[in-house]
Amino acid sequence: MSKNELYNAHNSSQPKKKAFTLAEVLLTIVIIGVIAAITIYSLVQQHNKVVIETRLEQTYSILTNMMRLAQADQGDIGSVDFSDSVTPNLAGSSIQEYFVNKYMLPYLTHKNYAVESVKELGYKNGIKYPNGSVWASPTSKLPGISLPNGAYIIVGAGGTNVNGYTEFIYVKFYIDIDGPTKGPNVFGKDIFVFVQTFMVPLPLCVSGEFIPSVYLYTTGTDVNNNPEAKQYLMWVNTSTHEITYNSNPSQSREEALTHCKAGNSGAEECGALIKNNGWTIPKDYPWL
Repeated sequence: MSKNELYNAHNSSQPKKKAFTLAEVLLTIVIIGVIAAITIYSLVQQHNKVVIETRLEQTYSILTNMMRLAQADQGDIGSVDFSDSVTPNLAGSSIQEYFVNKYMLPYLTHKNYAVESVKELGYKNGIKYPNGSVWASPTSKLPGISLPNGAYIIVGAGGTNVNGYTEFIYVKFYIDIDGPTKGPNVFGKDIFVFVQTFMVPLPLCVSGEFIPSVYLYTTGTDVNNNPEAKQYLMWVNTSTHEITYNSNPSQSREEALTHCKAGNSGAEECGALIKNNGWTIPKDYPWL
């Protein structure tokens, strides 16, 4: 037998190895790509959640420390004089600017402060609720403060005027955890709300821990047995201007979750779900 015949006989006795087809190779690459995409997306989502949790807690600590320094220097925040001469228009920006300049800037390490339109602050499309409704249009003028940790604060304020007598004031800190240029600039997703009340010396709260409003009643109303009144922080008699404080104004977690899920102004209360879960986004959180 010749060498060629021996070689051919040897090879013919060996099992033939089957190669992968082009289709099988491409399918494998696609599967690996899908798994990688899902993994990367999951990692990015988890990272974003950690950033929200960390910056939200950091900013709460920064603002709480700021309020403590302000009160130590200027007296109890509950004794602040918000007379009509100081705040001629509760719905305007004067109270915010007054508060920022007196109680925030001297006690806050910040990178930048401006009172501009929302668009000029960097929110080109305004600020919205999860359902798409607008909280602040691009032309709204508000005070904005950038912090070294990357968070951005817009300061809002409100109050109740009873027959020309200012009864109740609160300031809201709208915390954008990643600044105006990154988006989505939506409540419950990257914007959360802290509240500081005046005339009631409470610590800084997250909106949703209590309802930052006031219940107005007339003489003869039994507020202690009135379910509607009991949900509010403070009651004001419209006839005598007597103020009654609610010692336990907290609402339940279920109520805060329901408001948060609604996707309208109730989304301002989403931050309470995170704070009261040890600054960790809960599993049933609706927007992340």
